[in-house]
Amino acid sequence: MDRILREGIGPGVWRTFNDVCELHSSTYIDTARRAARTLRRRRRPYIWRGELTFLGARAVEMERSAGGHPWLDDIPDAAPGKIAHVASISHMHNFAEGGIGGPGTPPVVSPLLSQPVIEECLRIPTWNWCVQGRDRAIARMAFANELPPIIANRTWKGGAHDFSAQVFERSRHQIRELLIGGLLAQQDLIDRNAISAYLEMEGPRRDTGYLLIMSLTDAEVWARGWSAGSHVGMTSTL
Repeated sequence: MDRILREGIGPGVWRTFNDVCELHSSTYIDTARRAARTLRRRRRPYIWRGELTFLGARAVEMERSAGGHPWLDDIPDAAPGKIAHVASISHMHNFAEGGIGGPGTPPVVSPLLSQPVIEECLRIPTWNWCVQGRDRAIARMAFANELPPIIANRTWKGGAHDFSAQVFERSRHQIRELLIGGLLAQQDLIDRNAISAYLEMEGPRRDTGYLLIMSLTDAEVWARGWSAGSHVGMTSTL
């Protein structure tokens, strides 16, 4: 969509169209429909959608009254894909700046999230990130001589969902103890009944609920660390 808005219909757009279809293993019809929906709503302000699952009434009210994100409030001329790129970067703050730290704790250094690198990435047209149907194509091309071909040429990064699901299943008892009687529950920030029901479910996880609960567990440990004046980490707890 970004390329259509920048260049109009032409050979470059058709190349990118094919790249997107290959990257997502989608049909031409499905990709065209998604592009048409994006084109219709391109002039609407970006909607910052909070995740309300497992949150308590107080947290839901806080989220609904919080508004948008300052990075996304005043960029009317940006293309939809570039706005989504900025939104994705904003989620990294929890990782880059979320540590409690403490005496003897090494500082968190994120060179790939440094301002020069981020600004350079934002200058690159969004359609160049999926050239030849490869996710993160620019980065793969930049390091092609340093990477095994199977890594440089793969089309998708993959994820750690299977590993996270294993950690969740192994730690369900500890998670229950942390959340149900924890600080977040005491402040009505989480829905204890919904979390208890999910923790009691058996069988392999087919949804992403366990990832949300893991995030809430991380927040609970963080809150206890500040409340007690200690420096507790998620990994040391689970």
